[in-house]
Amino acid sequence: MNRKIESTDGKLAVKVLDQDRTTESGLLVRDTYADRFIRCEAVGVGEVYTNSKGYKRKPPCRNGDNIYIRKPSRKPDFRLDGDDYYSIPFIEVIAVES
Repeated sequence: MNRKIESTDGKLAVKVLDQDRTTESGLLVRDTYADRFIRCEAVGVGEVYTNSKGYKRKPPCRNGDNIYIRKPSRKPDFRLDGDDYYSIPFIEVIAVES
């Protein structure tokens, strides 16, 4: 089921991706940083955020980009179709895969 997720200004809605990878030969490679960082897909990117002092923060990525964030200590904000999603501020993005 395709759903469009929109996020509020200054926030990202991210879908947690599988942290383990399988090589072409079928070998399972565990992500050694999975206890500190998680790989996510940006599914809802908010608009430019302007704080009360006029400082503007542009979105660090676009919809569909794979990003890395610190593993949140809280439970996922919501679940859709069996997938976990978090709503995070722009500043929590550590890296964007290109």
